[in-house]
Amino acid sequence: MNNKNKNRLTKKNRLTKKKKMTNKSDKEKFSDTTFEVNDRKYRIIANRSAKQIIELSKTVIKDIKKLMESLQSEFSKLSDNYSKFMIKSHSSLSDKIYKRLKYDKISITTIKKNLGDYIRFTFIINEKKYKDEVMRIIKDLYIHGGICTPLKPDKKVIMWNLGDFYQGINTVYKCNKFKNIPIEIQFHTESSIKIKESKLHPLYEKYRKKCINDEMKMKKICKTLSKKMLKYEKSITIPKNIDQSNNKIIVKPIVKFIK
Repeated sequence: MNNKNKNRLTKKNRLTKKKKMTNKSDKEKFSDTTFEVNDRKYRIIANRSAKQIIELSKTVIKDIKKLMESLQSEFSKLSDNYSKFMIKSHSSLSDKIYKRLKYDKISITTIKKNLGDYIRFTFIINEKKYKDEVMRIIKDLYIHGGICTPLKPDKKVIMWNLGDFYQGINTVYKCNKFKNIPIEIQFHTESSIKIKESKLHPLYEKYRKKCINDEMKMKKICKTLSKKMLKYEKSITIPKNIDQSNNKIIVKPIVKFIK
């Protein structure tokens, strides 16, 4: 074989080898970025859905706000700056939807159906009048909100539960007068709201970011955060007029006559 032909073969071999390496590199690149592509897709869906939900919320928020303000009494007041926080921020809502898409593998249709905290109000209630005021407010919501139903129909009781990183009562209702858009109502005492905002919430934000799934919850940092939150939960006084054996308020009887 003369040198000219030999050089041609050598060049051809180099080109073939380079092509194979390029193809291999492309395949590896695609494999490595598949997760990133899915992640970007979840972000786009979450951002778009959050925007749609917030825009829909704005169509009824004035009427809901007016009703919530009318439900205040001598013993029950809406929390400070409630107007500022009555609609969840786009970033917070988008982040919540994104995590459910990515980690819980829930469809966007199901996520939207079960989201219940993007319109929310918090009542601060006198401890001695707590049970009576909770029942009054829910009853008045049923009277003035049209046909109202809980977001979770099977939840016939509302309670204070130790170990759920939250102390107080949290309810979500859909009322046809407000296009059946979920309205979250939290019922706190001065004690529970103070501990929630100063102690529990900052810890829960860390827990929410670091302890996304069951596997991660087993990590030392997640267990430490859980123990700290439980300690603060136990420091909150449960109102005396709630059944101390199970910390429940049975809601069903107070709205049964309205239906």
